[in-house]
Amino acid sequence: MGKKVLSFWLAVVIAISCMGLPTYSAPAFVQRDIILMLDVSGSMYGEPLNVLVDAAKSFCETVMSSADDNRIGIVIWSTVPQWIDFTSNTSSLISAIDTINSPGYDVGWGTDIGAALELANGRMDLSSRDSSIKSIVLMTDGFPEHGIFTTTGRYDSSDHPLFGNANTAYNIAANITDSYNLYTLGFFHSLGGVHLSFAKEFLYDIQNAGYHIVTDVDDLEPVFFEIAGDIDQEYSDVTPPLALFVDAPRSLKMNENNTAYRPNPFEITVFGQNVSSSSAINPQIELVLGEGLSINSVVVSQSALTAYPAQQLLALGDIEPDGTFAVTWQVSVSNVPGNADVQIPYKVNATYNTAETKSIPMILNLPKIYVPDGGGGTTPSNPNVVFPPFSSVENNGNNYWNTSDYTEVNRDPRTYALEDPATILNLPYDEFNTVVDEASAVRLVNKAISRMNEEQRQSSAGINLLTRFAEEAITQAAEMRTTDAQMYLNTSQIADLEAKAVSAKNAVAAALTNAGIDPGRELNANALISVTSNNQISFSINGMALSTGLNNIRVESRVTGFTLNLDLMRESSVGILAFGGNRIFSKNLMQNMYLASKGYVPGLADVFYAASNSQGTSATYTVSVTPSSSGVLDFKTSGNLPQNAVKIQLPIQSGKDHNTLVVADESGEAVLSQYNPATNKMEAKPSQNGKYVLKENVLDFSDLQNTSAEMRTAINYLATKGIMYGSDDSQFNPDGAVTRAEIAAFIVRSAGLLDNNANGGFSDVAQSKWYYGAVGSAKRMGIISGMSATEFAPEAVVLKDQITAIVARTTKMQRGFKAPADINAYLGKFTDNGDIKDWAKEDISLAVRENLVINRADKKFVPADQMTRGEAAIILYRLYHLIW
Repeated sequence: MGKKVLSFWLAVVIAISCMGLPTYSAPAFVQRDIILMLDVSGSMYGEPLNVLVDAAKSFCETVMSSADDNRIGIVIWSTVPQWIDFTSNTSSLISAIDTINSPGYDVGWGTDIGAALELANGRMDLSSRDSSIKSIVLMTDGFPEHGIFTTTGRYDSSDHPLFGNANTAYNIAANITDSYNLYTLGFFHSLGGVHLSFAKEFLYDIQNAGYHIVTDVDDLEPVFFEIAGDIDQEYSDVTPPLALFVDAPRSLKMNENNTAYRPNPFEITVFGQNVSSSSAINPQIELVLGEGLSINSVVVSQSALTAYPAQQLLALGDIEPDGTFAVTWQVSVSNVPGNADVQIPYKVNATYNTAETKSIPMILNLPKIYVPDGGGGTTPSNPNVVFPPFSSVENNGNNYWNTSDYTEVNRDPRTYALEDPATILNLPYDEFNTVVDEASAVRLVNKAISRMNEEQRQSSAGINLLTRFAEEAITQAAEMRTTDAQMYLNTSQIADLEAKAVSAKNAVAAALTNAGIDPGRELNANALISVTSNNQISFSINGMALSTGLNNIRVESRVTGFTLNLDLMRESSVGILAFGGNRIFSKNLMQNMYLASKGYVPGLADVFYAASNSQGTSATYTVSVTPSSSGVLDFKTSGNLPQNAVKIQLPIQSGKDHNTLVVADESGEAVLSQYNPATNKMEAKPSQNGKYVLKENVLDFSDLQNTSAEMRTAINYLATKGIMYGSDDSQFNPDGAVTRAEIAAFIVRSAGLLDNNANGGFSDVAQSKWYYGAVGSAKRMGIISGMSATEFAPEAVVLKDQITAIVARTTKMQRGFKAPADINAYLGKFTDNGDIKDWAKEDISLAVRENLVINRADKKFVPADQMTRGEAAIILYRLYHLIW
């Protein structure tokens, strides 16, 4: 959410009047009582407290700029909370918050959240107004460490040593949430480990209206704005007389010869309705324009125009109950620089019954204007040219007015910032050492399930985390311990591991089914070989000994390890066969030749079949990893292993953020990698032998300020891992469209299957182009084909249904996900599901189930829409964590 943008969702269309204008059910101008609870404990001392003071003041300014009757009270708390009484005076609130950082203020050193909540509850009950909407915003940088210790309650000692303090606070919060909205905000600038996971769980448990977490101090103020916007969306059942709906562009693109792509003058239309008054009202509607705009003419649908003091201000006649009107202004743009994308500043004020003037919150029906080139001009190369705001308001480098002068709305129907409930899922990763067989694996998986609430069990991210957790439990149940650091795994040992893993897999899968959880794919049967070594570990396996029941084998020492993907090894020419005396063929090739020759050459198929089933001679695959004291891992293989068949492990130093860490080769290039919470190590898929090391790769794109938190996280994460790149070193261009070449590159990098020399055979993909290998690799994967047999159209823009289908197919190929049995159950959530083409329905239903789509507030899918680079980043981020 932008720094000076308030979120107001206003009108819901309920009917069409006889005039043909929309009718709406409008939110009320209501009373709200809000208590802001600010943690000033010792861990907040210094910069965190400075940031909190600024964020809290902005929160108060934001709430008080609403047209509604809002009051705020403040609880400043540590061990002993202090109360600042309710007021609607913004200056008084600012002054009170400023005292927190004034000289001589005694910052507390405790965190008695229970006492703070008790004070807030009592003050709300004592001081709030009966008809008001009551909300409490609890901000803390920790969890309850002080106060009354209650041994019985939601938490026990297995959750955290200080569970008793949390029980007390939880019980008080439970009483609050019966009557009020409780928002929680975790400002976790210094927590880590079990303390962080428990703090997240606690804050999620006690809220009933919204939960937010912040780890970067720079994100605190925007999140406070988001909470303020959420609070301002809370409406009572009483509606005001007047509702407005605005239809207007927000930008005007000009080509180089100063000709507008959109007709100039353009139109701003305000629809209005008397929605609740029992008598007629006499509204005045005012259009306030920014500089560079002028009105040409006005058309009013309501005939009883009683006054016309100016073109901008219209006094309308009687509007009967449920009556509607429309006012359309034609507005001209002057002095527009050529080749510019001009932002059009305006606002709408309304007066009704001459009682009170309000800046009516409005929702625009166009989230963003994409204007086609209607005059042969080129796309503007200077998108930053804007009209200045109102001359009386200093711009300060932002394209927004001062919040005291206007009410801006969130016009975007896409909902980016809804935090997945699995974000705070706290699974018992530290208890894998208790798993020794399938029975203990099932017990641990059931314990993990018990920690999930219903929302988390329905979350695709939650199901994916639990599935990975369950597969690790299976791995631990099929463990073999050895002191041999240079092991040759034989057929008997493989068979023993396979029996344990398959049995544990079946038992764990049954536990998930009994809990009503469907992973959407078959669980992997994985095994573990634990080596009691701190130095080099080497592992060899004969191609003919590869099990058909095991999916992966992990070999690990105390400090490092690697995982072999047996599925890939079996599929990629496993077992070299001597055939015909002097010719060498692979087992897979024999099988393919058998299938291809059936029925064509008499007797030849039998020869190929016999060859494919003969034992012949076989290759031996060897993998070794040697860690050094400096953190470098020397990785070596032999036997021509297929791409992505090995994942190596690198330990993370204490205090390092795995989100900014990447595994790099000797040249410094990033290798595909991801953090594994089960091993607390970074795992990477090296493409060749060499030395690998962890390094920090912190990126900072300057054009992400107004994107959602999830989008920023996704972009920075994927850029860190080398999957997506910016338009340059400092700009990502999140609003840019995604081309066919780009989506091909993004997908093959995410899957770790980029071959820079892959030739797709397309005449319009030159070998000199950066995307040559990406397009060829994507075609080889089977996820995206050409527009024809010879043309790929690399620069063409990809539409939403195409991208969604591509990522869904990737989940099938990389992890074996299966489409839902009832496709319509997932497509039916979209009001425009009839627009989804038949070829895409199965893939899109799979993507919906696995949360690989961006949901919209208007419940549309819009398959023919373009997807921006920022939106693609969100989808790819989710995909990356699904297929790894």
